[in-house]
Amino acid sequence: NLVPYYQFMARLIFIFIHYEKDNYDLVESKIKEARRFMRSNNIDNKICDLSLSLVHKLMTAANKNDKKILLETFANETKEDRNDIKVFSAYRDFGDILLKRLS
Repeated sequence: NLVPYYQFMARLIFIFIHYEKDNYDLVESKIKEARRFMRSNNIDNKICDLSLSLVHKLMTAANKNDKKILLETFANETKEDRNDIKVFSAYRDFGDILLKRLS
């Protein structure tokens, strides 16, 4: 059943929209909410978990270079998991897309 993964993706998009708008208090709250959603729906997916960690780390990164390093690390850590059937194509290159924004 992929419905929880789509619901998680919607939550993640919401989190990134508000990250881009610098609504960090809301983002922190929604990250915690997304983690609870993952637990309650038995979502045990490395990319989903790393994505939430990434947003949190991006908010505390000191500068653009630190953010770029975080995104490169994310892209490398998730390379092997990108073919997971539960992680749909719009999400597979998530780290790469964000990395291009900083270039």
